[in-house]
Amino acid sequence: MHESSTGARRLSILKQENAQATVGITKPNWTVPPILCGWFGATEYLLYCTETEYGGLELVLPVLRTYENGVQNVHKVQYDNGRNRLVAAGAAQGLAAVTGAPTSGPRRRRRTRETRGRCTRSSFTPRAPALVDARQVHSELVHPDSSCPHRRNAVSDADSAVPSLTAPMDIRSSGNDAHKSRHVASSSRQSFVPSPSSHLITASSPPSTYTSEYSMPRPSIAIVGAGPAGLCLGALLHKEGIPFTIYELRQKPTEEALSTPSGMLDLHQESGLAAIRACGLWDRFLPLTADCGEDDVIIAKDGTVVHRDDGGITYRPEIARNSLAHLLLSATPPAAVRWAHKLLAATRTREGRIRLDFGPDGTSEHDFVVGADGAWSKVRPLLTDVKPQYGGISFNTLHILRVTENHPELTSMIGPGSCMILGDAKGLFTHRCTNDSVSLYVAVADDDERHWADQTRQLSLAELKNLLLSSPSLFASWGELNKKLIASACDGEVELSGPLAPPLKPLYMLPVGHRWEAKAGVALVGDAAHLMMPWAGEGVNLALWDALDLAAAITGAWRASSDDASFSDALTTRVADFDNRMFARTKKAAEETLSNAQLIFGENGAQALADLMASFGPRPPDAVVA
Repeated sequence: MHESSTGARRLSILKQENAQATVGITKPNWTVPPILCGWFGATEYLLYCTETEYGGLELVLPVLRTYENGVQNVHKVQYDNGRNRLVAAGAAQGLAAVTGAPTSGPRRRRRTRETRGRCTRSSFTPRAPALVDARQVHSELVHPDSSCPHRRNAVSDADSAVPSLTAPMDIRSSGNDAHKSRHVASSSRQSFVPSPSSHLITASSPPSTYTSEYSMPRPSIAIVGAGPAGLCLGALLHKEGIPFTIYELRQKPTEEALSTPSGMLDLHQESGLAAIRACGLWDRFLPLTADCGEDDVIIAKDGTVVHRDDGGITYRPEIARNSLAHLLLSATPPAAVRWAHKLLAATRTREGRIRLDFGPDGTSEHDFVVGADGAWSKVRPLLTDVKPQYGGISFNTLHILRVTENHPELTSMIGPGSCMILGDAKGLFTHRCTNDSVSLYVAVADDDERHWADQTRQLSLAELKNLLLSSPSLFASWGELNKKLIASACDGEVELSGPLAPPLKPLYMLPVGHRWEAKAGVALVGDAAHLMMPWAGEGVNLALWDALDLAAAITGAWRASSDDASFSDALTTRVADFDNRMFARTKKAAEETLSNAQLIFGENGAQALADLMASFGPRPPDAVVA
């Protein structure tokens, strides 16, 4: 296909029955950034699209950069489902449009009743097609080299050098195969300019040589970990049109897993709530905060209520951890997340890039890597040798199901929000959760890091219940209603998770006030940066604040740079400033956490905490709640 009489560049869509579309770029002066594409040859390029809830196509890379006579143009591309065409906004030099004529291939079938209203093969919250900036730096452009099997000049090679369109890759799959076999080696890290004889891709056989490494855009950004910090950072970068890849150890969560009871998180105005607003998720966030109120109840070990209020002096709504994960995932491009990728090591190459080793799942190299991989981060050693240390408390989580129906007396005791039952250097902590459930956290202070983990390993829940209720060093002397809370949670956990009990595991923390010197190409956020125990309710809030702050740093460097080197320099300076801000706020929170731990796990923790809560005074009538 050649340039039209109007001067518009033209693309064509090859629409497949499996809802995957391929876009062939037909002008020799177009370049396509190599991210999540099946293959990059010298003459042809592929982009993959995913089907959205509303029946359109969402381009994985819907921002194209073109180079003509050394001048870079940027074109944002969207798929017009009604007219079956791609439309690109014109750049400064007046690009008119990029259109694609409908093909004669099979049309998208109407969904059956079972699948209508949701995306098949992927759980996906509907949204308008997002515009991801697929950055392509000018310094990367090279001419095809026939000595490389991936750099082919001859038009005759094109038919044997493109992925199969009859058995295409599903980039939305949660499996590991989709990205292994369809990417050129990242060791070459080149982009290619099509030959003048470039033509529309119609072939069906893949190239003969592949590696398990990934081909990435330059500069490429990786986020290791899909917890709150990693997902929030991804959502914010996506909103700014900056490409990235998230690597996550766990399998892709199912809808069922995301709907199971999980712990509640209270989000704060300056951190967690600010991040939710910045992601553009506020309206969808609010309905998710109805399960757990802001009420607080403090009870002594004998069952005496020593404090009760209807919330703090500030608006701090509670959201289930699984609901937060689902919300942030909905704002992240599905194809940007590599599930079931266990990072074994992160090292720096001689060229200064960061190499991520995923063992059998291959390796990848990136210009900038964000460690959002939690307490035992594999990215952290690139910056510091510090390791988590035991915090003096062991902890586990149990659940009560259908609490209102089955246990009205417990419902009355713990209230509609949070409850803390304290005494003898131990604590029971509850949150009201989704689906009329309650999360119960059992915490025991002990100087021996392994004592309770060893005592409770491989116990059944029936055995754990007996141990908790009968041991003099645990809860044998506590009030009857408090003991019923424990018994009901052990019984509920059997229904939820099976007969094996979760052991009491030691809680860990990083040293208060620890810091490191910023280094090019890497940053840490969340627990990877400042792991602390939960006694101040700051962990997830600091993680989301980190994501918000670091996203601003990355965006600033991205906009200020024109090539890899300038991006790296601009980002290194900004990350150093980010680190200093993070160190200051996390040191304060870590100190508060330790202070609260000493209070809560003292001999008379209930009364001491009640006195502290009373010192804050009543909630003002004009408190801002939104």
